Amino acid sequence: MEGNIFLDLLETDGSKSSRIYECDTCLKSYNQLASLYRHKKHECGKQPHFYCPFCPHMSKRKDNFNSHMIRKHANHLKATLASE
Repeated sequence: MEGNIFLDLLETDGSKSSRIYECDTCLKSYNQLASLYRHKKHECGKQPHFYCPFCPHMSKRKDNFNSHMIRKHANHLKATLASE
């Protein structure tokens, strides 16, 4: 990864600093370094790979797609499984 991805910010009480990790490509920020790495590897500048068959939702990551399906289309999924 290129560029400086670390920004130190004071917490609201000023007692300690927390680290914010920022993508040097799109400037999206994360509280955890692992989240930034996942973003850089699977999301930033990538096209969606997962398309919902029930609505226009698209996702770049399978875990987000699965969460969407369970959260928004549980009834469709149950009906599909019952008909098989």
